[in-house]
Amino acid sequence: MFLLLSSIFLFLTHLSLLGWIFDLIVLVLAGINLTVGFCMGCFVYYHLGRWGIFPRVRYEGSFHWRGV
Repeated sequence: MFLLLSSIFLFLTHLSLLGWIFDLIVLVLAGINLTVGFCMGCFVYYHLGRWGIFPRVRYEGSFHWRGV
């Protein structure tokens, strides 16, 4: 969501190159999620919680990737 809103803002403020870079990041991460089932947002959320940064949740076990 952040990257999408950032891209729209950058397109409207004539910083289109940076907007295109954000769009390509979204496209690549969505493609990875679609093809191999790896969610980068889930991965980051898990590690931020594990390090105690965000959210304040106790994690048991490890990260389980359902991909190939």
